[in-house]
Amino acid sequence: MFPKQALRELIANALVHQDFLASGASVMSKAERIRACYQHCCLMYVSNKRMSNQSLRERFGGSESKAATVSLVIGATKEAGLIKADESETNSTRYARYLPYWT
Repeated sequence: MFPKQALRELIANALVHQDFLASGASVMSKAERIRACYQHCCLMYVSNKRMSNQSLRERFGGSESKAATVSLVIGATKEAGLIKADESETNSTRYARYLPYWT
């Protein structure tokens, strides 16, 4: 029902599942943040939800003050072609929702 690559990503996420709240952990690289954003978007989609800036911030354990940083990660993940805007919801960037590229 779902693309093999998406299932592989979901299984890898379940096995590795990094704790973003762990203190003293190394800083994630840009590639790791993009991958985490994509995986979160896939998890939200298969849960019949849509990823947003807020849901990704919550996944990363960030506060409202980190909204701009999370927006940069979302933008980079869109540029990488891994996610796309869910235009059926709204055209507002403030309330934007995202889908995996394969939907």
